[in-house]
Amino acid sequence: MKFSFSSSSQSWHGLTHVCVIFCAAFFWWASPPWSWLSSPPRVAEQTTAMAEAVTTLSEEAIDEALQRAAATALDGRDGTIIVIDPQTGRVRAAVNSQLAFGEAFPPGSTIKPFTMLAALRDRIINSDSSVLCREPYQHAGFRIRCSHTPLKPPFNPTEALAHSCNYFFARIGERLDARTFDTTLSDYGFGARTGASVDREAAGKLPVSPWRTSYALGEAKGNLLVTPAQLITAYAALFNGGHLYTLQLSAPRDFQTRQRTQLGISDEHRRMLLDGMLGAVVYGSAARAGLNMQSLGIFGKTGTATARDDYRSHGWFIGFAADENALTNTERNKESEAGTDNEVDVKTDVEQTVRPAAMRLGVLVFLKRGQGVLSAEAARHVFEEYARTHVRRENAPTLTTHDSPVKANALPASSLPQSPGASSTSMASTSTSVRVRLAREGVTLALPLEDYMFGVLAAEASTEDESEALEAQAIVSRTYALKNLRRHQSEGYDFCNQTHCQRYLAVKNEGTRPEFYTTLRRTIADTRGEILRDTNGRVADVYFSTSCGGMTANVSTLWGRSASPPSYLRGARDEHCTTMPHHSWTDTIPAARLLKALQSDTRTDVGATLANVVVIKRDATGRAETLALEGTRRRVVRGWDFKIIVGRTLGWNVLKSTRFEARRAGDDFVFRGSGFGHGLGLCQSGAHVMARRGATKRQILAQYFPGTRISGGINELTQLNGRWRVEALTELESSDSSSNWPRSDSPDSSPRAVNISYHATTGARHTLSSEHFVISFGIKSATRREVEMALSVLEDVRADVLRRLVAASVRVTAQMKVEEKIEVYVHDSTGDFVGAMGEPPWVAASVRGRRIRSQPFSTLLRRGILATTLRHEYVHVVINALSHNRTPRWLSEGLAAHVAGEGQTLARFRTNGGMSVDEIERGLVAPQSAPEMRTLYAAAYRHVRDLIQGKGEAHVWRVVVGCHGPSGKGSRERLKTALPIAA
Repeated sequence: MKFSFSSSSQSWHGLTHVCVIFCAAFFWWASPPWSWLSSPPRVAEQTTAMAEAVTTLSEEAIDEALQRAAATALDGRDGTIIVIDPQTGRVRAAVNSQLAFGEAFPPGSTIKPFTMLAALRDRIINSDSSVLCREPYQHAGFRIRCSHTPLKPPFNPTEALAHSCNYFFARIGERLDARTFDTTLSDYGFGARTGASVDREAAGKLPVSPWRTSYALGEAKGNLLVTPAQLITAYAALFNGGHLYTLQLSAPRDFQTRQRTQLGISDEHRRMLLDGMLGAVVYGSAARAGLNMQSLGIFGKTGTATARDDYRSHGWFIGFAADENALTNTERNKESEAGTDNEVDVKTDVEQTVRPAAMRLGVLVFLKRGQGVLSAEAARHVFEEYARTHVRRENAPTLTTHDSPVKANALPASSLPQSPGASSTSMASTSTSVRVRLAREGVTLALPLEDYMFGVLAAEASTEDESEALEAQAIVSRTYALKNLRRHQSEGYDFCNQTHCQRYLAVKNEGTRPEFYTTLRRTIADTRGEILRDTNGRVADVYFSTSCGGMTANVSTLWGRSASPPSYLRGARDEHCTTMPHHSWTDTIPAARLLKALQSDTRTDVGATLANVVVIKRDATGRAETLALEGTRRRVVRGWDFKIIVGRTLGWNVLKSTRFEARRAGDDFVFRGSGFGHGLGLCQSGAHVMARRGATKRQILAQYFPGTRISGGINELTQLNGRWRVEALTELESSDSSSNWPRSDSPDSSPRAVNISYHATTGARHTLSSEHFVISFGIKSATRREVEMALSVLEDVRADVLRRLVAASVRVTAQMKVEEKIEVYVHDSTGDFVGAMGEPPWVAASVRGRRIRSQPFSTLLRRGILATTLRHEYVHVVINALSHNRTPRWLSEGLAAHVAGEGQTLARFRTNGGMSVDEIERGLVAPQSAPEMRTLYAAAYRHVRDLIQGKGEAHVWRVVVGCHGPSGKGSRERLKTALPIAA
């Protein structure tokens, strides 16, 4: 039985900590100056007012305009707005200046840039650091959630700043030296009066000993307080060259600056802060504030913090504007990897920095009983007024954050724009579109298939200069897209822009690499509509990676798929990539670091020590198929899973493939291997060498996909509009795609293809089946896509459970019927499920024999528990088969929750003291409410977790098998002996 609960995100223990926006705006002067109106506006307010011709205004007139805009923006609310010249400290406009200087408040997320700077100076983090957000953060009595949308990839520092990730900065706080933090804040003027000529100025407050992690997040319960004046001068010093000024309200003529001190900050640190704050506006915490304007490039940091005297929040905003030539671009190469199919890319990015002398305007907005996004919206009015008096631009340049390229005048996230790189001719040639989700930006693009291919090649083939290799890549990428169309249909789009699908780059300015992008356009045109088909005429199942290391992979042994994979995915020798950079590599990993990585996943957690890593099975392609991890506990894990678990913690450039040998050398483990990525299908390095030696695209594809053929069969599909998305795809394949794997609940799970058979039944019910499962569903209970997703999840958990049984030395006999096909029956409604099963409505699914009965998949998807429900129920089927239905309820539920990966969720719920297993057992017979069921599940999981930590998971599985003996008192005594906790 799977309890269908959802954890509340409102349990914050009185903390409301979202973020605050620090924003800086850049101006780009146009030529001719005021001809920018041909571009669509970014913000609704930027319409006729900004279209007016502007004569040159004096500084005094601009000050007056800014003062009016600030007063209008504050609109009588309790708070303050300060507008300054960051180059001098001159106050250009101020509303409620007494509050700005005379009162201090908790800074909340506005302190994070200084926390990040302190951590960089202390070398706790660097540009390559990454942390996977596992919010909520909880440690030593401090608990806080993150306000950003859950994102699976680990955050680097700039991304964490952009998303204002509380978990990331709390982890920094655990390691940060209090003296470094205090020194950094003191250097930038916190804890001291600014020296302004006002009647009463507050000094604020710096935190006192002992150090608390919460201080790093600006949540200090009154121990860390800042004034608005301190905050804007400190931020100005980050970007104006280190000048910490005293604010002065004065006319511009004969103004004399008062510098308090000169601070030093490295270009690298300042660039990282800039990248994070630019990312906040473009795709992160400030994306909803409408700051990504037509004529201003804005970078920022948003947030909300709890006031001292009550639980009402207040919001901050700080921002700056810079003049022409504000951006300085530097080229860089970046290698990245994600743990799915097309893992590795090498791309050229543009890093952004701003010249200190270019800073021209600073704006701070503080709202009592407000939120950061409201403060940001208020400040936007001030920037718009400044833009109206200064800037006209026809086409804003491309803004590229440290990792995320975004157009300065991109449309709001609520719109569905065409491809930024789409030409008018390509748009006219076809009305068919696919939908691609830009994860960081939070934008879904609707664009023609061939324009989508342009963006894919711009990302996946960014370093390729051989035309035949480019054409081969185009055909493979197009085939992959068609094969996997609709994989994100339930989420409202077709593809993501990450390696789970194919990377996609929204090219905003083809002038940055004109020759390359012209070549890509020609490649797309020359291969238009071409795909690969197998010997049966179906769309081929294709993959690609950076380097196969001398032999392509076998999909069956790599990911544990069907024992009869397509002949073109069984591995083949490749002599061509042996001369390329990734053919051989050596990684030396300290044992302590490797142990920490392995402890992050239950599949590889060997306990407190790691003695050895042994490849116990290697496939015919030379890849480590199975490894034994020997430590306090012994773990047997698939080679690919080992690579992903290590890469997720230590970085994707560590253990570049599974084609390696491992040995222990003192306190280190040395891995020597070849290849980069999974090695399936097209080897991009080998294709490049083949093309350089004169091979054609057909010869390249024949090398990596033997037996397939190039077909132009999708040209006609571009004229079918909406029908192409459903019927036309069926016309291409005799059955639906065999590799439409869903997104896994884990960011690093290997993709699994499922061979699906469709059988229409009488009435309104249908059946889809895979190798080991059959699902019966109605048109009201599930979509075909949802059923395909469910079959993939079930095949995954089946393979996982069988690996666990093998590791536990459990012999699966024919009498247990583990190999027989299992039926899943999806009810049309919750009422139908309750009436048929006699279960309460909060139960998601139930097992009867070898049949799983569930509520509608759409209901479970909406609650976010479909995958965990299916995994949980399948484990029950196996437990029942192993024990002949004699496993105690508490053990069965606890073990099912453990294998299904529900531990982190269940651990959030408190139980009633030390509930015994007998109490849990009695309660599970007939729980009376959803809260009671939740408590019982959490208690059962904790008991099983403690058993696994003490005796190992293998022992628990063997106990389950031992439960099949004769029932009665003797059986109960045997269980007590095997599991002392049950006594």
